[in-house]
Amino acid sequence: MLIFLDTEFTDFIDCELVSIGMVSEDGQHEFYAERTDYTDGWCNNFVREGVLPLLGRFPGAACTRNELTRRLWAWFATLPHHVQIASDSTHDRDLLWDAFDEGLPENLDKSVFDLRSLIDTTIFNDAVCRYHEQQNQPWHHALHDAHAHRAGWMAMRETKKSCPPTGVQGFIEDERAAQKDENRREFGELVKRGLAEASDASMFHGSARKSKVKYRDEDF
Repeated sequence: MLIFLDTEFTDFIDCELVSIGMVSEDGQHEFYAERTDYTDGWCNNFVREGVLPLLGRFPGAACTRNELTRRLWAWFATLPHHVQIASDSTHDRDLLWDAFDEGLPENLDKSVFDLRSLIDTTIFNDAVCRYHEQQNQPWHHALHDAHAHRAGWMAMRETKKSCPPTGVQGFIEDERAAQKDENRREFGELVKRGLAEASDASMFHGSARKSKVKYRDEDF
């Protein structure tokens, strides 16, 4: 079973976990925690403006790093015998692994399902956006971002019923190909528009030059 993971952290350089959210593929298991002992001075401007104001909305989520480790081990003990993390960033995985302190739960697969292959597909992205459009489900909140990823995945699962024999992966590749075709089409339109504008400009300047030549001939 997949466990959708998202984290918020201080900065990409001075990286320390601020909050972590997870939700199971079946929607029956949820985890959320906010660190109270992260290094405030490491927070970049984006985190200060877009992440920290969203904290404190879930009673009981606040905890120290040591308490977070205890909660994580206890939560994973309640999950099925085999689970796998699904995330769109290696930072999420690394921060979760670090939060366990030593080792990993026996039921946690060491490999991670990379959601980056899905993010650019229309179906996944639209489902994520629809989730965040709902009231009180903001972007850049670890738990809501995890739920949004699950929403995107479930939307992809629904399409599997009409997928070709290659399954979801084949569908993803088809989506990517379609997106590339669309990008090429848009680029082609821009090129045509640019050439047309250049042609118009050339005709204008050409007419101007002819006019000047005519004027000089008549003048002399």
